[in-house]
Amino acid sequence: MSPVGKEIPLSLLERDAEWRASVQESQLAALELLRKEPLAPRLCPICSSEPFDAGSVLGVSYLQCAECHHLFCSFKPTPKFLDTYYKRVGSGQQLSYVNLDTSAKKARQEDVSNPKAEFIAKVIREEDSLNQRGLWVDIGSGIGDLLFAAKNLGFTAVGLEPDPTQADIALSRGIKTHKLFFDSGSDFPPEPGQVKVVSLLNVLEHVPDPVPLLCNLSGRMPPGSYLAVEVPRHPSLSSMIQLAGFSPINRHINPPEHLHLFSSVSLERALESASLESVATWIYGSDALEVFFAVGHALGWSSAFDSKNLVDAVNRLQAQIDLGGLSDNMLVVARKR
Repeated sequence: MSPVGKEIPLSLLERDAEWRASVQESQLAALELLRKEPLAPRLCPICSSEPFDAGSVLGVSYLQCAECHHLFCSFKPTPKFLDTYYKRVGSGQQLSYVNLDTSAKKARQEDVSNPKAEFIAKVIREEDSLNQRGLWVDIGSGIGDLLFAAKNLGFTAVGLEPDPTQADIALSRGIKTHKLFFDSGSDFPPEPGQVKVVSLLNVLEHVPDPVPLLCNLSGRMPPGSYLAVEVPRHPSLSSMIQLAGFSPINRHINPPEHLHLFSSVSLERALESASLESVATWIYGSDALEVFFAVGHALGWSSAFDSKNLVDAVNRLQAQIDLGGLSDNMLVVARKR
């Protein structure tokens, strides 16, 4: 089961130039601090091959592995830096997930999280018809959107979220959530029942060492359970636009948040290192947004795409990008061997 493409959520298309400027403004001070952090090792963090200089985004250099095409930041921030960055007031995470009105949160639930949960559950039904349900643990569970959908699909849902503001929102929605940060040395909280699914959506790109984190997760999963991982994808049209110097940058490469962008090969190798076997992949993206934002920013556009009647045009372009294999996102479901 390997679908290709999906429509860009309206919640993304409704973001105007003012929103994008506010997100980038929140990044600039952190970028100055990032440049004081340790440099990353020169070898690829996935396959240990030699990289080459791929270019820079917002003045931060990225390296690309010549073997597996993994793209990674030239800096390796410390846990203290990351903890401070993600918990600060006015962060991109808060602007994207917390500071939304009720209708926007509902739209994100319906347009973004529900389809992903349904895809993961469908893969499990097709792969394991005898034991389709069980405990679903979401790492970096945010305000609980994915687990809210998982509960509606019959799973027992538990979240792990380090941001107390987001965790409190999830708890208020009835999602059992532990306020903790999971890394390469962490354990799951004690939970009854057997883990059936672990989800790691839009998390792996943020951590300095993705393979040790995957190995730790895999080591705590029983054979036959599933890991769902979503990451930004490279090469993609968005990567090309951003590495070419267009602005503003609010997503995709996006330092200091995204330290890694995975190729299909590099994610596959990372999963294999953790005894995980890919069984399904969904490739899609929002690259068309980057095309229009790059042009719009240069021309001084201030309104969102929905107010310019460009929603259909953006999605038609994205469909062609997806078919051409240049999508900037992928969701992979893997089975623990």
